[in-house]
Amino acid sequence: MNLSDRFSRFRFGRSGIKDRSGDGEARDYHSVEEAGRCIEPPVTRQAVHQWIKRGVNGTKLEAFRVGRAYLIRQSDLESFCKATGKKLKS
Repeated sequence: MNLSDRFSRFRFGRSGIKDRSGDGEARDYHSVEEAGRCIEPPVTRQAVHQWIKRGVNGTKLEAFRVGRAYLIRQSDLESFCKATGKKLKS
């Protein structure tokens, strides 16, 4: 399975990804904005971009680019929060 098959239901653009399926199920990947909303208390997209680029106390948030958008795996977000002491929403 290639990436185009995996992400065919998403529309990539300047504001991140949008789920076209509309089923509301949990996804394995988050856009920068969605990742910021998953943190308790919520943070801005600029903060998430800084975590990707510079990190917090030597720990960077792992992300990859698809076009202009960054995608963040749920597992990478969980490990970053655990390493930096941030809380994820349940």
